[in-house]
Amino acid sequence: MNYATPLVRTGANGHCEALAVAPNEVVAYDPANGERRWSEKLPPGSMISSPVVADRDAVLSMVYSLESRPPFPGRNADGIITETDIPTDPKEWQTTRTLRMVGGETDDRDGNVTPAEWAAFWDRYQGTPSIRATSIGAKARGLRWSHTKGVARLATPIVYDEIVYYVSAGGILTALDACTGAPHKVGRLEGALDNYYASPVIAAGRLSLASETGKVVVVQPGAD
Repeated sequence: MNYATPLVRTGANGHCEALAVAPNEVVAYDPANGERRWSEKLPPGSMISSPVVADRDAVLSMVYSLESRPPFPGRNADGIITETDIPTDPKEWQTTRTLRMVGGETDDRDGNVTPAEWAAFWDRYQGTPSIRATSIGAKARGLRWSHTKGVARLATPIVYDEIVYYVSAGGILTALDACTGAPHKVGRLEGALDNYYASPVIAAGRLSLASETGKVVVVQPGAD
């Protein structure tokens, strides 16, 4: 599952390129003609937050992997979910969407879902959630560093003065060294222990974060 917005950057050779992340890879395209220039592998996981350039030669990707496969939801004796078994109640839209996505993307793509198809679909996303810096210079590409603590699922990280900031569920703010991935500080946003979907922004030298319920926290950037 990929929801991440691509970004456009100037590569080390001075050429413009569009960077997109998808399950298992980060890819660079020529925006003029769509030509695929290069790609680097990423671990399995869904990509929701957008890629961020950490410096001229590295891009950050938030890989939200599943640590366990969701249980198969079928209740029929034959073990197959058909169109008539898919919920029509608008309140169950997430279940409906998931079942139709699995049935349309796996094996024979007939819309039905078997236990084997369910397992094959979700196995593509199993692993350890991580934020990863991928070197994308003309001379060297590949993993530079990764960090697996407090990984955000939705909010895109931000880089300011060589520090990466990201916020995860519960209002946990993490600051990492953008060059090495070494953690500077992890702390809770007191008074706003909430879910965070909006990405943090920097303005007037301050880091601002808005929670799901509308609480806004303003933080002084820095390693501490």
